Order: sequence, then C-alpha cells, then structure tokens
Amino acid sequence: LSRHRCKRRWLTNRAMLRLAATTARRSATARFLASAKHAAKPRPPERDLSSRQLFAALGLRTFSREELRQRFDAADADADGYLTRHEAAELFGGALDVEADRKAAARAVLRRLDKDQDNRVSWDEFRSTILEEASRRDRRIWPLAGTMFLGGLSVGAVMPIMPILVSELGLGPADYGVVISAFGFAKLVGNVPAAALVESLGRRPLVAGGLLMIASGYGV
Repeated sequence: LSRHRCKRRWLTNRAMLRLAATTARRSATARFLASAKHAAKPRPPERDLSSRQLFAALGLRTFSREELRQRFDAADADADGYLTRHEAAELFGGALDVEADRKAAARAVLRRLDKDQDNRVSWDEFRSTILEEASRRDRRIWPLAGTMFLGGLSVGAVMPIMPILVSELGLGPADYGVVISAFGFAKLVGNVPAAALVESLGRRPLVAGGLLMIASGYGV
C-alpha cells in the first residue's frame, strides 16, 4: 500500500511538472509574439515644423544677425550659450496645439538645428541653420513666378504698339502721355488697398484675381 501511494504521488508530481513546463512554454511563446508584434509595428513619424512655422515661432522678420541673436538669447533660459531640448520645447512647442505634437516637434527641430549631434544647439548652429532654411527656395514659387512673368510680358508687349494705336485713333502727344501714365498712377493708388486686402484675405485670391483682371482686360 505504501508503494502504491508513493507511485501515485510520483505520477501526480510528474503530471504537475509537465503542466508547469507547458504553461511556461506557452507564456514564453506569448511574450515572444507580443514583443515581435510590438517591434514590427512601425512608429509614427514625429511631427516636425515647417520653415514657416519655425520662423513664426521665433518671431523672425528681418533675419538680421541682431534679431537672430536676440531670439537665441531669449530662448536660452539658463544663459549657458546653448539651447537644450527643454528650451526648444518651450520655444517651438507653441506653434502646435497638441501636447504630444509639441514634444515631438521640439525633438525634430532640435535635430535639425543640432548639426554636431551633441543634443544641444550652439549660437553658430542656430544662426547658420536658420539662414540656410530662410534662403531655401520653395518649389511652389516657380508656377507663381511663371504666371507673374507671363502677366508682365503681356503688359510689356503692349508698349511697342502704343504709338501705332495712338496714330490710328488720332490722339495727340498729350493724350498718349495720359494713357501711358494712367497705368503707373493706377498701380500707385491701388498698392495700398491691395496690401490691406492681402493681409485680410491672403495672397492667393489677390494674385489669382489680379491675373484674371489682366486677362479680361486684354480679352476685351
């Protein structure tokens, strides 16, 4: 009877060991799959600031050395001559509304400014990177420049044939002078209200509307 009890106890312990080993393997497998899934999941890209947002956060207008130095010193809270990640978050984070985006944007901007990758931005790095960003041409300017070139070309093409039109219409020199000066006078008078409209409506509607008016005038 004692031998039978010992054997049954041994079988029970063996079954428990097998169960524990199976449970451990399943747990290890689950942890491995979870870690592999987490590693394979792509991290979302960090929110960066455009050059326009960067300049707006700095409050830059003239991009002079004095203005850049003033902005750098204002951002350098501890006055150690370097911008840290915390100072960058305070400076550039205000350009975004979401708190997570602020921190991500600060990290991204710090990487753009930190050329030697020492996790801080010196005055020379700050100045050279900002001026490099400011001098970089936006590709969207080329269609606009081409459109403005065609608009100016259409205006300039009329000038050589104006004497012929004046002669055909029987106008005198004084009338010709009035016609020529009317264009410059209208431009002089219209610049001020046009600037106010640009500030309130934006550049795009005014540029498109002005070109449409020129095209309509030549069409008529």
